[in-house]
Amino acid sequence: MIYTSRSKYQQGLDCRQARNWAYEWDGSGLELEAVRVPLAVGTAVHELSAAIQTGDLEAATARGKAEFISEATSRGLLAEPDAIVESLMEEQWALAEALMRGWWRVRRTDFLRDFEVVDTEQESVVELAEDVSLQTRSDMVVRRLTDGALFVWSWKTTGMIDNDWQTKWDHDLQRVTEILGDEARLGQEITGVVVEGLYKGRKVPKDKRAKRSVYGEFG
Repeated sequence: MIYTSRSKYQQGLDCRQARNWAYEWDGSGLELEAVRVPLAVGTAVHELSAAIQTGDLEAATARGKAEFISEATSRGLLAEPDAIVESLMEEQWALAEALMRGWWRVRRTDFLRDFEVVDTEQESVVELAEDVSLQTRSDMVVRRLTDGALFVWSWKTTGMIDNDWQTKWDHDLQRVTEILGDEARLGQEITGVVVEGLYKGRKVPKDKRAKRSVYGEFG
């Protein structure tokens, strides 16, 4: 059986050799030991799904912090050469927690008025052919309260929200594969996908002589 996924397919389109190293080498592929900072922050923020489902933000942030610190400590963060890793870890977790608490304060009431959570972070496998299966995992599946329609909900942290960022999701392969996976797993039709961007700002130099960058652009 061949197992594929959106990530594997996209990597193969970009570079076949890179896909081989990342996913196929020695049966499982290779990965960087250090974690990329945006990936670490994005992964931590996904605890929002669990918080919404359980109603317990404090437990979710505590769990997210523990996982973030454990991953960053054991593998390290892929950072600038002169970065102080301990300070970077504190900074990035503070950013992730701020995004979670900000959403909880500003968006939670409206979300719960319109939707309920069906499940979160569930893996699905779809048989595409006799010997090929597709692996997917969506952030969250929600049900619209007015008509019972199901939607895939996807969190995306980003340093820039412009027209290109907003329109690229119309043709994003991951959105399609998540629908296939969740429909097969739940046995129900998925009406669409909601992509919610969590804007974290961008690191910009304090001045032209600065050796380090700080978060200073938010609009």
